[in-house]
Amino acid sequence: MIRCAVIIAGCLMAGQAQAGCSALEAWDTGAPPFGFETCGTGLGEGGAAFRYCMKPFAYRDPAAAAEFARLNGEIAACVGQQVAEGTDALVNHPDSYDLRQYETRTGTVSLSLKDKGALGQTLIFLRVQEGE
Repeated sequence: MIRCAVIIAGCLMAGQAQAGCSALEAWDTGAPPFGFETCGTGLGEGGAAFRYCMKPFAYRDPAAAAEFARLNGEIAACVGQQVAEGTDALVNHPDSYDLRQYETRTGTVSLSLKDKGALGQTLIFLRVQEGE
């Protein structure tokens, strides 16, 4: 099992226990973080284990962008400086996306916002992956 507490502990500064940290750590006990309801596990490139959650919204609902910004703020306060960010309106699948990624000594925390016109939804994905 991927231990979120171990992944985020590698980058926390003393006294920096924010709400985002508590939410991610609670995931280790089975409580989905940040009000997500659809969660699972998988294997990424090189066989690295990951946990993910998805939160659906109506297509391009402003509430999705607001929630993405809120979650990004909580994760950034917990994990620290993001190392990657990406947006691209020219991708085929999904229609567009916005990515924020944070590296720790023991893994990666990623948050993405994806518009999927064919589904009529905008989706927020949270992914925590062990280091390789």
